[in-house]
Amino acid sequence: MYRGKNFTLTRTILIVFFIFTFMGFAQTGPQPGDVYKEFGRVMTGNDWRVTDPNATAPGADAFLPNPILNLTVADLQGAVRAELVIDLWGGHPGTTGKKFRFNGNNWITISELTTTPTAGYAYMNQWNPVVNVPLTNLIQGVNTLEGTSG
Repeated sequence: MYRGKNFTLTRTILIVFFIFTFMGFAQTGPQPGDVYKEFGRVMTGNDWRVTDPNATAPGADAFLPNPILNLTVADLQGAVRAELVIDLWGGHPGTTGKKFRFNGNNWITISELTTTPTAGYAYMNQWNPVVNVPLTNLIQGVNTLEGTSG
């Protein structure tokens, strides 16, 4: 089994949506009529790489520990929901258990790609999962964001 498993948050923008109107929780991303604010982070250097903390592949330790990123949230007034939109790249077989957390709170699972013939992690891929984030995990001001994989 390859133990250098990792995934990346590509060098684009990581966005958190704060939804300010009522919407069904089965929906993801802003819907027509929603009022929302975006707070983003541009990834640079090796900020975008997330590696399995238990990786044993040669060179994997060069990417550990995983970076802890800052994301400034200017306003949470009136927010009723938050979502994280990730520009995610993957493609190492066996890379499962992708997770993130804000401010040291509980890890939140990033779902696997489901549009492939078998397990999504077995294919080179780039997609944009949208993940619900509990508002209680966020603060107004500078938030820390970290990722992990298994």
